Amino acid sequence: SEPVFKMSSSVSFLLFSVIAVLRSVHVECAVEADRVTSLPGFVGDLPSTHYSGYLPVGKLSGQDGQLHYWLIESENDPANDPLVLWFNGGPGSSSLIGLLTENGQISCNDDSLANPIDGVPQVYYNPYSWSSKANVLYLESPKGVGFSYCESVSSSHDCVNTDESTAQDAYESLVNFFTSYPEYA
Repeated sequence: SEPVFKMSSSVSFLLFSVIAVLRSVHVECAVEADRVTSLPGFVGDLPSTHYSGYLPVGKLSGQDGQLHYWLIESENDPANDPLVLWFNGGPGSSSLIGLLTENGQISCNDDSLANPIDGVPQVYYNPYSWSSKANVLYLESPKGVGFSYCESVSSSHDCVNTDESTAQDAYESLVNFFTSYPEYA
């Protein structure tokens, strides 16, 4: 069967060129406004640095929007550990499901609702998290999934995505991510 999205050689070259340029930049540029310093329901300090925010998309796909991301830095050696990109299946399922129930540094379990903190379900440290050895970027894609959204639409029914627009937005969000966080390129 044919792949849903074919990347032309010129797009591949552009992608690798952008990554090569960004890899040569060794500047601490993390978006401080997106830094997460604490989480409701989590006891104590976070085991590593977290960032959560939005990446603008739509120039390629024609539908402006914002893709939500959550970056968890490695607990090991964030400056030298790899960056892993996580999408929950579909596309169309929130990547926060993977973060909170599969491979994230913080997780919900059967005790989360039984032991709330100030009325908020408790989240627990996951010692098997991928962030124990890698920086992990959770990206909620496509627009309209999780906290990601389309701009300039009257309802969620007007937020339409195709395989091609989803791929275009994912590409654009990564370019914008590496522009804001060149230390991970």
